Amino acid sequence: MFKDGLSIHQFIAMSMPDHAMEREMQMLMMKDTTMTCEQDQLQAIRMATLSKQRDWRNVWLR
Repeated sequence: MFKDGLSIHQFIAMSMPDHAMEREMQMLMMKDTTMTCEQDQLQAIRMATLSKQRDWRNVWLR
């Protein structure tokens, strides 16, 4: 059924490590992208907070 006398079990065993590694790389890349987005969002929140703090200081110092 398979070339070179391979059984279905051998065929699957040979193909799994490559497929598993590809999937792992995809997951790591997705996680990195998600972390970058979250970091960008946190930075935007920090900047907005600092801006509001400066605005309040200006109101109180007048």
